[in-house]
Amino acid sequence: MRPLWWPGDEVPDRGGGRTARRQPGHRTAVDRRRPARRRPRRARPPGGRRRRPGRVRPVAGGRPGRPLGRLLGPQPAARHRGQRRQGHRDGAGRHPGRAVPGGVADEPGGGRRAGPAGRHGGGSGDQVDHRGGGARRAGQRGPGTGCGVRRVRAALAGAAVAALVAGCGGDPATGPADATGGVTGTVSVFAAASLTESFTRIGRDFEAAHPGTTVVFNFAGSSGLATQINQGAPADVFASAAPRTMATVAEAGNADGTPLTFARNQLVIAVPAGNPKGITGLADLAGPDVKVALCADQVPCGAAARTALDAASVALTPVTLEPDVKGALSKVTLGEVDAALVYRTDTRAAAAKVTGVEFPESARAVTDYPIVALRDAPNPAGGRAFVEYVRSGRGQAVLAEAGFQAP
Repeated sequence: MRPLWWPGDEVPDRGGGRTARRQPGHRTAVDRRRPARRRPRRARPPGGRRRRPGRVRPVAGGRPGRPLGRLLGPQPAARHRGQRRQGHRDGAGRHPGRAVPGGVADEPGGGRRAGPAGRHGGGSGDQVDHRGGGARRAGQRGPGTGCGVRRVRAALAGAAVAALVAGCGGDPATGPADATGGVTGTVSVFAAASLTESFTRIGRDFEAAHPGTTVVFNFAGSSGLATQINQGAPADVFASAAPRTMATVAEAGNADGTPLTFARNQLVIAVPAGNPKGITGLADLAGPDVKVALCADQVPCGAAARTALDAASVALTPVTLEPDVKGALSKVTLGEVDAALVYRTDTRAAAAKVTGVEFPESARAVTDYPIVALRDAPNPAGGRAFVEYVRSGRGQAVLAEAGFQAP
């Protein structure tokens, strides 16, 4: 027994008319990307300028028609249809465009949609829809507007601009692009506390010689700074007041190169201005009514003080042990002690408040100052440039003025 309608039977094609109205509704196709841009209109009454589509008339049983097709079954979504089974581009579930009048090309340069991924052995990400005159990747939003082409053109234009800018810069083989040797950014320097005044001035001079740089200092006891560096504190340069402390950083593999001595320093006895106790040497520090401040033994100034006292065979008990030389000096300036063993450069920096008393045993405790750029530094180029500047003639002049001896 033959069904009332067979897919091979004729269906009238009323080209140029509107889409059939008041027909059973169809579910929106899953590939539909946006709602229609206009609201549906009411059906026009008979006699309008356009003819309404005719009904589908079943053909009487047994009347020969076109070659029989397959029974109508579940159909895949539009984006998964085979290339040979495409229908018109308008209608329910399709692009909400107007029907093209008869005799007018459907779409300039139009073609079938890209076939489904499963039938072509590849993903849909490489399919290109050429409708509307512009190439775009399958799955991009909107009709064929050529967005893909514009994006490719924009990318090519950006690459051309980048190449032009790179061409205007300096050639690494011939030298840096700027007059400052390419040194910019922040340079972090960990330095012994006794270098505070001289390095602060050197830092300003370095910034003036390298526009675009900023030098940030961390002044403290050398041993504490070495511990911070070995524990991973970010720094570009380490300037120590003792080779032994610098060795702990180098042995840990944190030095970028060999540490170099850039200055030397000697101890003096710091007393309040006018020297009210009349102190002239180390032996006077052992008096019962003299309060003395020293640096802790683990920091360079404390180790040097212990060496000098041993050389003079003087035993004394300090009232305080400070973590760095600035701490020991501050006890004198604040009037909390009568004397302190500090570096010569520190008494010069505080000449308005303290007086430095020289003693011969200080020659037995000369302190060398090594400096090195650090490995894994945040700004390795800046760190190396700062080390070179400290060891240059301009850096050495500042150090000599502060009271340091040449290495």
